Amino acid sequence: MSDRGDNYVQEFIITFGFLEGLWFRLGYSPEGTIVDAIAEVIKTINPDYSWVSIVFMVLSVIFFIITLSQAFEIGGGLGIFAIFLAFIGGILLNQIGFILLAVAILIGWISPDVG
Repeated sequence: MSDRGDNYVQEFIITFGFLEGLWFRLGYSPEGTIVDAIAEVIKTINPDYSWVSIVFMVLSVIFFIITLSQAFEIGGGLGIFAIFLAFIGGILLNQIGFILLAVAILIGWISPDVG
């Protein structure tokens, strides 16, 4: 297990995969909540800035694509597969979900060295 593998597991598998799957299951988005709060503050300052919500939505999609491309660059296809397994594990959140998370972590440790 390399340092790159440890970092990949922490940054992408657990944060980008498992936690996003968990938020998806709960129907909650921390990033969305922050964006909505900022947009509401801006709208109260000047109601003419109703386009701000659209800008933040586009930015969140752009950041998602950038994160996914960085994950692919570091871990390759195997790393993306591990993130997908972790995401499904977060959605299921049962024994099978934790098994998927464990498999994703194992794959995530080796994917930067293989990919």
